[in-house]
Amino acid sequence: MRLSAWAKSNGLTYKAAWKMWKAGKLPVPAEQLPTGSVIVHVGGFDAVLDLALALPRADRRRLIAEVVSTL
Repeated sequence: MRLSAWAKSNGLTYKAAWKMWKAGKLPVPAEQLPTGSVIVHVGGFDAVLDLALALPRADRRRLIAEVVSTL
């Protein structure tokens, strides 16, 4: 899930969530992609689907295939 979506779903502004992430105080694991996007790992298939939708089609199919193979 992107940081902006996570912030909105938790009643925070994006700026507040960004500051929390930069300070290392985000209450959930997160990582920054090479593109600069911050992805929050909230777990479950919904988070993988959200990430997959942001990827190009070939990468999306590969990611979904990896997830399905682990089920």
